Amino acid sequence: MRRFVAFALSTSLLVTPLLFSRDAAAFCRTTTESGTSQACAQTGKPVFWRNACVGYKLNESASAKVTLAETTTVTGNAFASWSALSCGTAGPSISAVNIGTTKSSTIGYDQASGATNENIIVYRDGDWPYADQSQVALTTLTYRKDTGELLDADMEVNATLKLVPADPIPSNGFDLLTVFTHEAGHFLGLAHTDVPKATMFASYDPGTVDQRTQKQDDVDGICAAYPSSGSRPTAAGSVAADKCDP
Repeated sequence: MRRFVAFALSTSLLVTPLLFSRDAAAFCRTTTESGTSQACAQTGKPVFWRNACVGYKLNESASAKVTLAETTTVTGNAFASWSALSCGTAGPSISAVNIGTTKSSTIGYDQASGATNENIIVYRDGDWPYADQSQVALTTLTYRKDTGELLDADMEVNATLKLVPADPIPSNGFDLLTVFTHEAGHFLGLAHTDVPKATMFASYDPGTVDQRTQKQDDVDGICAAYPSSGSRPTAAGSVAADKCDP
């Protein structure tokens, strides 16, 4: 069994933590106090994208195991699956848009004046650069500590594993659609749930595809973060989403 990991970085001054109450459902949102713990944070402000859509770029080199074309298809399907969920009267008021490729493989947010920041998706073909070699992928979020508004999100995928971009998935293979659908949830601000087989469950068994399809717990999470009304429920109250500007 392998673990998915979400990692949060802070880019601004600390504030006094606020209690963030979870609904009765088991879904969990990343907050400004989530840190590197796999437990669901009960304090801090929930993170969110203010815009109605957010752009991402694929590293142009892709992987020796997965082509750029395959990655384009799988990531597009992964993000689209979240947008296609029903929040009652309509879908969640957030979408992700592929805005091209990039040469960059640098993770994180550059706070320098005039810096160009990109939300990137990159494979790590060489040694996985983190201590936990059981990680399938890792998403790094950068957000405003005072509000929870997301500023940047970057995905890294462990390409030392047997990544499989299309069916059938062998018993020792890692379904890339499952991986990217899970990481897309982190990209949008969801944390790990304790509901087994949910897309946002922390663990993945090679050869399986159950988690590529969102469960009710995942639906509840994305709809809580991005209601179809277009609002953004925050710790300070509801705010309206900005226009789509990826």
